[in-house]
Amino acid sequence: MADDFSEYFRLLSDLGNPVYYSLFLTITISVLIFLFFKYVLFPLRKKHIVEKKELELKNVRLMALFAELDPNPLIRVNADGIVIHINDAAKNLGKDAPIVGEKINKIIPSINFPIDDCIKKDQPVVFTETINNKFYSILFRGIAYLNIAQIYFDDLTERKQFEEELQSSKVKLRELSEHLRNTLEDERQRIARELHDGVGQNLHLIRLKLKTIEESQSKDFSEKDYATLFNSIESSINELKEIIYNLKPKNLDEIGLGPSLRILTKRISDETGIKGSIDIYGSEERLNKRLELTLYRLTQEALSNIVKHSMAKEFNIQVMNNKEIIKLLISDDGIGFDPADTNSKSNSSGFGLLNMQERISTYNGKLKIDSSQGNGTVIITEIPKEETINE
Repeated sequence: MADDFSEYFRLLSDLGNPVYYSLFLTITISVLIFLFFKYVLFPLRKKHIVEKKELELKNVRLMALFAELDPNPLIRVNADGIVIHINDAAKNLGKDAPIVGEKINKIIPSINFPIDDCIKKDQPVVFTETINNKFYSILFRGIAYLNIAQIYFDDLTERKQFEEELQSSKVKLRELSEHLRNTLEDERQRIARELHDGVGQNLHLIRLKLKTIEESQSKDFSEKDYATLFNSIESSINELKEIIYNLKPKNLDEIGLGPSLRILTKRISDETGIKGSIDIYGSEERLNKRLELTLYRLTQEALSNIVKHSMAKEFNIQVMNNKEIIKLLISDDGIGFDPADTNSKSNSSGFGLLNMQERISTYNGKLKIDSSQGNGTVIITEIPKEETINE
């Protein structure tokens, strides 16, 4: 027993014992691991946390800077849907009441979805909303690492108004096209009726008279018979001239715009009893045929509206031709009208004005209407000279 104890003590006191080597190695590794964690890993982790926070803070500052620079409204909310920040452009969304501190769904009713879920999932939501008479496309974007959401506004009011105006113009053009088709058909029927009732009847009478003479045994042909035939032929010629003139004024090609408008003014005055006058300022040089016809038709359209709707006693036409523009001004002392009423489909004068506008737009011109109930009407047409050079 004593020998065993001595042997055990000898082995324990022997420095070459492998147990000591294992123990030393274990302690050394443990110390090294401790030192690595304390002086390497922990500082790196701490540095990473600090850098991450600095980066998040930098991102927040950048987001705030971009938000302030953004001309469109921008709102930031927390997970509870409370507004925590807005840029200057967003201040107008709340009218007189402050926005910060309010629930976002009070300002934007369309935000009725779980905000915290969108934030946790970094989920974007896109929708539209009308706020204070402005139409916005809104992007709601959750930002999980900041536990907030940013709401971006894109003002589409002007684009929506443009689309509505474009759609309205398309409707007006369709209605104008329909009106022009109906007018063309009415004009065809009118010409057919005038040819049938006037020229046709006269030619029929001439034919019957000649047939009677042919079948008569008597060769006597009195002056009265000659006069009847002559008057019938003369009447037919005059009616044909009238129809042709209404289709295309011959004078316009021969004598130009100014003299043709003077003839038109006198003709309208004589036929309707409305006193008309015309003043021409500047050069009366010939314009290109297409432009002269356009201005002539515009005047015809305006005078037709005066005769049909204005109850005027007088009208005046002014033509101003200078180096830069050609201006046509037509005024009357009639009952006037509200220009907004011309949008009505049942208003025939509205189609006439729209037709005038379409004619002028070909030359990049402008049509202005100054009228109100009881105060007469002034229609001003302006066409830039350079738009007519290459016609």
